[in-house]
Amino acid sequence: MSVTTRTKQHIAIGIAILVGLGAFAAAFISGGADNVDVSVQNNPALEALIPRRGSETVPQQSNVGVDFAPGFTGGNLVIKGTVIPDAELTRIDPLGQVFFTPDGSRVLSQLPADLVCAEMTYWPIAEPDETALINWCFDVS
Repeated sequence: MSVTTRTKQHIAIGIAILVGLGAFAAAFISGGADNVDVSVQNNPALEALIPRRGSETVPQQSNVGVDFAPGFTGGNLVIKGTVIPDAELTRIDPLGQVFFTPDGSRVLSQLPADLVCAEMTYWPIAEPDETALINWCFDVS
């Protein structure tokens, strides 16, 4: 059975399309060169994660939290399985920030030197029953 030149061309074009789609998917997943976090950028409730998703070499005394868009707030922060008491959260309401800073008098004296994942529940201030969850991970040195 002979493969025609036209069939070879179709196979080559198909492979080129698959390689191109794979490169596009890899660029999208990696966030591109500017480290845009699509899950934050496309979420009207969030302005930034602290530290950014995928950050490397975050110090063990770093703040962990969320910078919310106007009209939103959050709480119920969990850092690597440890529930952070609400009394230990710092809220800067004019800036829409809710975060935790580890120190010796708190539930976490420092962040563990490891891959650390955090999650926080958030909601519109006007409708506190409409909650959502954001989670992210970062490397602590």
